[in-house]
Amino acid sequence: MQATIFPQGISAIAAPALYADILAVFAPTEANAGEQVTVKVHIKNIYTSRISVKTSAIIFVGTDAVDSVVFPTDWIDLDPGISYQFEGYFTMPNGNVRLHAVSYWYGADGNWHIDETMDVYIALVEALLAEFTRVRYWDASIGQYVSEPPTVQIGSEVGADFIVENVSGQSLDIGLCRLSRSYLPSLHGLGRRLLPAQCQ
Repeated sequence: MQATIFPQGISAIAAPALYADILAVFAPTEANAGEQVTVKVHIKNIYTSRISVKTSAIIFVGTDAVDSVVFPTDWIDLDPGISYQFEGYFTMPNGNVRLHAVSYWYGADGNWHIDETMDVYIALVEALLAEFTRVRYWDASIGQYVSEPPTVQIGSEVGADFIVENVSGQSLDIGLCRLSRSYLPSLHGLGRRLLPAQCQ
């Protein structure tokens, strides 16, 4: 087993890195609220000896830190010139994200020292359009929801309670829509899209 050498001195947050160089941070450019997002932080040992390196990442929405990335493995010993890609995940919040990744090195003083930082940005996918997965109709004559459109007079209004699903597979209830009878044919079948203007 090779010995791990502990660097001496004070760490630096600004680039270039002293020991634990962040080569890249990989993340999608956009994600849906509630979606599990995978993040990869690629770090290289640029010191002349074997050292321990570590990573972390904070999730910001605006100026607020709302979460952190979970890294199942967040530190490792690296020989000089060797790099390692840490993989983690977080749940996308309901807002645009600034992901603030940090690299660390382990010093002879027994502490982790911040070395370098890198930011990436992930946009929230706006759910303006949604796929139908289930439509229930309100039948006023019996006072309950039914799976098929009730028989109504042309021009009268029918309540339709839509259960929609976003891309991440999470169900969203967008509430009760009051739609005229002429809209009902456009609601038949899965895969049709609902325009927000049709549901107030």
